[in-house]
Amino acid sequence: MARPLKFNVDEALDCALGVFWQRGYESTTTAVLAQAMGIQKGSLFNKFGDKRTLYLMALKRYLEKVSVDLQSSLAGAEDPVEALSVWVAQRAATCSSTEGQAGCFIVNTTIEMAGQDPMIGEITKAYWGQLENQLAQILAGGQARGEIRSELKPSTLAHLLMTHLAGMNVIARQGVAPSYFMRCTQALFASFRP
Repeated sequence: MARPLKFNVDEALDCALGVFWQRGYESTTTAVLAQAMGIQKGSLFNKFGDKRTLYLMALKRYLEKVSVDLQSSLAGAEDPVEALSVWVAQRAATCSSTEGQAGCFIVNTTIEMAGQDPMIGEITKAYWGQLENQLAQILAGGQARGEIRSELKPSTLAHLLMTHLAGMNVIARQGVAPSYFMRCTQALFASFRP
């Protein structure tokens, strides 16, 4: 008779996410994962499958958290464009914090895995496309309210903002202070304003 699992699956998955975030996919072994998750390797395989499956689960969990975070940041905001600028700066600050992780997990995944694994490539492509559409909608709303320069296409601004997000999160891996990203983000959004 199989023994029941005696660990919190969500907590274990969060631990795996942290390990993959810090080390990347290739540099992470199942032994390191099991130790960080506080479980035996057999339990890891029984509950989560192989390393790739666990990585996909961690990636999905991360993307869900980012989506919820963006939605809650914008919910009920009097100035959605300002709320978006704060969210962008906070994303980079979190990724550059010594208490946080190294860079952004989706940026790291895109760099390391998107070209190697077709499924992960599709996941990252879909995420970036969805985020870009969300940003364009927020910026178009800002234009309709007169908060964003009308001569700029929302899609172009969204492209610029996506490049800013990805670039900040690559630079964050060097341990740049969060205040640097706040200043850069404020300057970028100031250029959007009429």
